[in-house]
Amino acid sequence: PVKDISETENIVECWIKQCANKTDYVYAITLKETAEFLGIAGLHNLNNDMPELGIWTKISSHGNHYGREAIGGLIEYAKEQGYTQLIYPVDKKNIASKKIPLFYGGELIISNKLVITPDGRTLDEEVYKITL
Repeated sequence: PVKDISETENIVECWIKQCANKTDYVYAITLKETAEFLGIAGLHNLNNDMPELGIWTKISSHGNHYGREAIGGLIEYAKEQGYTQLIYPVDKKNIASKKIPLFYGGELIISNKLVITPDGRTLDEEVYKITL
């Protein structure tokens, strides 16, 4: 959680600029029936040969495969744009999220990538390549 709303405003402003520059797209994930906000999914680094998938969903929505469905939509969009490969980084401890690239035939290409988050946490990431 952010300490101040200005942190969220800065993030959203960054996403708007990235979208305008056509380098990253971030989408809201909402429940079809009620439009309840469930999280966000993104397609990042579109100027690279292998753009990056990203996802965050709120805890109360976990276990319903909403993340998998959202990533599937981004994969289809990437195919339509002519991309042939995507990467999906995930913290090793996030078992549910690790299942997403595996569902889409992802191949583990990096097994130990230490990443420091903006809030100072250290993640031990795995990176999967998804061939489209």
